[in-house]
Amino acid sequence: MKSRIYIITTISVITALFAFVLLTNVSGFNKEVKEIVKTGTKFDTKKSIFLNIESNIESFEGIIELMEKRSFDTVSFQLTIKKNIVKLDKQLINGKPEESLIFDLDKELITALHHNKKMYCNIPVTDYNRNVSSDYKIVKTNNTKVISGFTCSQWRVKNNLKNTEITFWVTGKKFDFYQKFIQLWNKTDNCYQYFLTIPEANGYLPMQQIERTLLRDIKYSIIVSKIVEKRIDNSQFEIPKTYTLYSN
Repeated sequence: MKSRIYIITTISVITALFAFVLLTNVSGFNKEVKEIVKTGTKFDTKKSIFLNIESNIESFEGIIELMEKRSFDTVSFQLTIKKNIVKLDKQLINGKPEESLIFDLDKELITALHHNKKMYCNIPVTDYNRNVSSDYKIVKTNNTKVISGFTCSQWRVKNNLKNTEITFWVTGKKFDFYQKFIQLWNKTDNCYQYFLTIPEANGYLPMQQIERTLLRDIKYSIIVSKIVEKRIDNSQFEIPKTYTLYSN
């Protein structure tokens, strides 16, 4: 009788050990998971890992070149970005701009430089008011395409009252300067105003923007032709000493 009980007990113990090993292999329970549990983290394991990855992404620093096309002309731009300072050079001719705008995103200041006249002035800043109108319909599709080496997702913003739809092909999420930049600039162009209506757009850069009528006729487009990520010297944002302050 005792030997029978001993055999049954032995089989139960072996079965329990086998089940534990099987559960360990199937569930992926390992030392790394144990370590996370020990820290007392309340977040989902996968979510916390992605949060750590995103927090390590550095903000973009470098140069972005753009082409703006309308029915009657084409204008080239260059953005030079370092932390929260953005310099916009307009209409590059032989590598030299006609005029530049320097945006201090922290201090909310805009300075204009006219290079031919060697003058500069401070531009009045108007407060940006977020448009929460229900006239805008926003669709974030699953479509993707590669522009200038960057994989982009398609976002579309439609406004029936204005007979306009703008398609944005965006990449992210290290371009956190862009939303602050267009808010401070506060231009009334649809491409900027429509982008600012998109929730959770911070960190994304539109590599291509195409404005169409609801009949699909193209009215306007901007495309990023080149992105160079590199360290920028602070001197790029200084007003030349030979320039004088313009005043009325």
